[in-house]
Amino acid sequence: MVRGVDVVDMELFAIAAIAYEHRIPWQSFKYITDDANEHSGDDWQAKVHHGQDLFLGALSKILAP
Repeated sequence: MVRGVDVVDMELFAIAAIAYEHRIPWQSFKYITDDANEHSGDDWQAKVHHGQDLFLGALSKILAP
């Protein structure tokens, strides 16, 4: 069981592995727009633009003094 992980992103595995090996702290943000089903394309189109705002909000909280 992995703790503190909400979702696993297979494309980031190589980055995670190298960061772990070299003890480099890092974070990843993934905005999920859709479920894997017949509505995925429509869901993605309707929600993809919200990701930037959510990412910038999360980043501003991290960088706040």
